[in-house]
Amino acid sequence: MASIEFRGKGLVHGVHHGVAVRSLVPGAGIGLQPDGADTQNMVISGKQLDVLKALTARFSGEISIIYATPPYNTGTDGWSYDDDIPTPLTAEWAKAGKVGRDDPDRHDKWLAWMTPRLRLMYELLSHDGVLFISIDDNEGHRLKSLLDETFGESNALPTLVWQKRYSVPSDVKGIGYLHENILVYRKSDSFVSQLVPQTEEQLARYKNIDSDGRRWKSADYTCRWTKEQRPNLFYPIKNPHTGVDVWPKEKRVWAYSKSETARNVKEKLIWWGKTGKNKVPAFKNHIDTLEEGMVPGSLLLHEEVGHTQTAANELEELLPEAKRDGKPLGLVRHLLWIAGHKTGKVLFPFPSAGEGPQAVLLANMATDEAGGADRRFIALVPDANTDSLVIDRLKAFSKDVAFANCQCFELGAVVDAEALLQGESLPSFQELARHVFFSATGRPLKGTIPEAHTLPVGSMGDVDVHLIYRPDKVFLRSDDAVLTDGMLRALVEARKAGKRSIVFAAGKYLPHEDLVAANVEFCAFPTAIYRAIVR
Repeated sequence: MASIEFRGKGLVHGVHHGVAVRSLVPGAGIGLQPDGADTQNMVISGKQLDVLKALTARFSGEISIIYATPPYNTGTDGWSYDDDIPTPLTAEWAKAGKVGRDDPDRHDKWLAWMTPRLRLMYELLSHDGVLFISIDDNEGHRLKSLLDETFGESNALPTLVWQKRYSVPSDVKGIGYLHENILVYRKSDSFVSQLVPQTEEQLARYKNIDSDGRRWKSADYTCRWTKEQRPNLFYPIKNPHTGVDVWPKEKRVWAYSKSETARNVKEKLIWWGKTGKNKVPAFKNHIDTLEEGMVPGSLLLHEEVGHTQTAANELEELLPEAKRDGKPLGLVRHLLWIAGHKTGKVLFPFPSAGEGPQAVLLANMATDEAGGADRRFIALVPDANTDSLVIDRLKAFSKDVAFANCQCFELGAVVDAEALLQGESLPSFQELARHVFFSATGRPLKGTIPEAHTLPVGSMGDVDVHLIYRPDKVFLRSDDAVLTDGMLRALVEARKAGKRSIVFAAGKYLPHEDLVAANVEFCAFPTAIYRAIVR
């Protein structure tokens, strides 16, 4: 199984389960439509990890497409570790402020920050969903390893290479950096990539015209297989103009079987050149037999999808004073075409320059979307009042183009636990059990709740949720409140076959590798519990 090690991994591996689920409420004064209107597109402001967790309670397994543009951690992009996770290590990281290139923990911090976000994105994706994530060489190889661990190596699709610049900057020394990578991961093998529309330039290549007026271009009649690999494709084809039997090369045999070639001959789809005397035949690929597009390739040229200056110009056209790096609309639309899901939900977990939502609206209106499209976007922003670029861009775009409903939301109270985790006294075992179960699964816990450590407080699917807890500060400060090797063995022995476990506790005395081997995720208590313990 693929994995990547970094400092703090054991502390953040299951932290996404412990993030409190909060409600989403309409944002006052920042909406793009009147309160109470039927909301179809959403802009949500708030701390990103909290918003992603809130979305899991509402849209778990329902997001069809995610396009993420995380901070690249260049050391000069102003990124800071800002998660409120109750561990000494992460608390120290959060105090350090912006992460510079000379920070010895720079890569560890970034991986620790990305881990819970990727786990929540995985939960949000539908079984046939797909994740696109832009990255450069600062963290690209580490991110791929983390994605292999989160999604599984078998769900990694070919990495897309986007040509973000059309030429090397004049002040570059060494090798000019002209591209970025877009890593692609599916949720499962239920995802099938879609055909992408051909450009006018590609269609113009069909220059030849048959006597019946049909346009075509020639295509290779051979394939990459050898005579030894595909002996059934090694046979002669008679040239009707010369009467000569033509054989393929032994290292590159015909691309069609004997029966397919017989059909091609009958339908006059084999071309022997203008004089009829070519040494090898070609296939006549007619434009009217094309499907709705072509198979997507991994190389995305700037002529086809745009570059960084294209993105800057598109933003300036709507908001002349705005300055922020983003992606070109053509690039996002290309990813939407690859992903398909014409009626699915599209999540943009990082604000970028607001190009994602606009690209969804443009794609929905495009005539080249066969059968039409009706995707819905969900865009996350840190603060809709102080950083309103995404909203401003949508408002500017909507002045000239009518688009589907969009409303802004912000985080509300903690769901089912507003009073529970804010009171002076510690919550009861049953109260906390209901809270952590909902945090871990996004579903309410019903029925009798056992208090034995080896028994789950509740289960959903193949997941058991355990709680090691007593509403007693002395207990919570003791080793009895910590997940130990003995507790782990007892829990696994009592667990039904095929189950995995999430364990909430005050701490653990086990290395991360032991938990992974036991198919167990450790999760710390909500921050409010720790505040109560130290009072």
